[in-house]
Amino acid sequence: MPIQNHPIRASWLTLAVLAVAAATARCAETENSKQTVRDIGSRRQLFIDNYLIASMENLKRSFHAAEKHGSPVMVPEHPWEGVGTAPWPSVYVFGDVIWDEEQQIYRMWYTTATKDPKGQHATLYATSEDGIRWHKPLDLGIVEYEGSSDNNILIQNCSAETVLKVDDEPDHEKRYQLFTYDRNVNAYAWRFSPDGLRWGEPVTVPAFRGMYDMANVAYDETRKTYALAIKQRHSNTYRHPVLGKHPGVNFRRWIMSTSNDTAHWTQPVDMLGDFDQIDKTLYMEGEGCAMLNTYGISLYAYHGVYLGIQWMFRISDAEGFWNCHGGPMDGRLLFSREWTKPWQIPSRKFVVPRGRKGEWDWGMICGIANRPVKNRTGDEWWYYYGGWDGGHGTSKRRASIGIAKFRVDGFASLDTFGTEGALRTPNLKFAGTKLKLNIDASGADTTGTKNYVKVELMDETGQAIEGYSQSDCDPIHANSVDNVVTWKDNSDVSKLAGRVISVKIHMKGAELYALQFVH
Repeated sequence: MPIQNHPIRASWLTLAVLAVAAATARCAETENSKQTVRDIGSRRQLFIDNYLIASMENLKRSFHAAEKHGSPVMVPEHPWEGVGTAPWPSVYVFGDVIWDEEQQIYRMWYTTATKDPKGQHATLYATSEDGIRWHKPLDLGIVEYEGSSDNNILIQNCSAETVLKVDDEPDHEKRYQLFTYDRNVNAYAWRFSPDGLRWGEPVTVPAFRGMYDMANVAYDETRKTYALAIKQRHSNTYRHPVLGKHPGVNFRRWIMSTSNDTAHWTQPVDMLGDFDQIDKTLYMEGEGCAMLNTYGISLYAYHGVYLGIQWMFRISDAEGFWNCHGGPMDGRLLFSREWTKPWQIPSRKFVVPRGRKGEWDWGMICGIANRPVKNRTGDEWWYYYGGWDGGHGTSKRRASIGIAKFRVDGFASLDTFGTEGALRTPNLKFAGTKLKLNIDASGADTTGTKNYVKVELMDETGQAIEGYSQSDCDPIHANSVDNVVTWKDNSDVSKLAGRVISVKIHMKGAELYALQFVH
């Protein structure tokens, strides 16, 4: 039966998450015990996995869903956005949002579906000073629509699935880079621009001819590498327990390739593999959906790790099963430390879930920006997304753009849940002069005793380093994404840079999101 109103039962989700967490904790503890030294430089270290954990006491990992802004921040309002001209008026994020340091504004490239002889899709442009109130400049004069160029259209018949601003690109004319399935040439292609407004002609990528209709690219500034996730239509002989076997079922499969120059790409590898038994139990048996597909994947390179949001498409009706067409979508976290290895699904929890029935985004979350932008105060990640009031395959639906808000680094935290606990890292080397924590140690217990975090730095034998012991550390009682650790008012750790040390973090009633040595 249709599943739009059938949420995942919390007990199943909890069991699945606990099973995966327990297994990964055992594996990581064994792996970390074999590691000698982790060189973390000055990169931000997240706690989504156990990479930086040698041991834990009384800590549990929590995964966090987004807090939504509420009402959409952009709605369709013009004929070229489908208002009065298409079955589904729509603005959605097959595109990207960036904070432009030079112009001191947020810039958005978004997609619409419209009824136009030149093509169904178009890439549009908007700006904002605060990320909430958006301005659509109607005087760009770039593309003519119904006899007038007074609109905010940048490219017709093309959805901007990825827009990158690559500051270290030596060719100024290619500083802005757009990758998409370009329907003007019916192929995956790059377009380049000096300003993000006036785009050159499509440059096709022959290596990916014959693929499907969607792809996203991330640029890793550290490695100077592009990573491409691309969708394939894959036929198989999947057997559904009720509907039976169909030899031509189309299955959306994702592969990944990398490049140093946008032109030459590595041999693609399977990105996700088959859905595992936990997924099948949760969604197919639990919700009664016919099949699972990954409709889209948002990609983000962040301090040496790779974050993704998987658009989970749960095909829910018999007709939809055979053509992969009908059903809802929600956003789920993906994670990797290596582009070309299978990505992890750290939690089955939807981090960008649909709204409740009747809300503007209750049908599906389809279209999520590749990377978040920080809000103006710098303590939140904002993911812009396309929310639809009908599921995939419905004949009439409307799409608007909303914001899914996370704490910076806020997909996962290590929590003590009111007790005292501790974390010790493996031996590591770092670069920097200070240690910062993304931590929430605010509040107090029922007796009025304040929550706290204290940090000690230890040598490679596990002994506290003089001047950096737990007793030397000034207790942290703050809620801050960038809290500088001090020991008797001293924050300088530069004399330890390059040495082999480990970090032990003592916590009570606190949540730890990330650590970073900084200059």
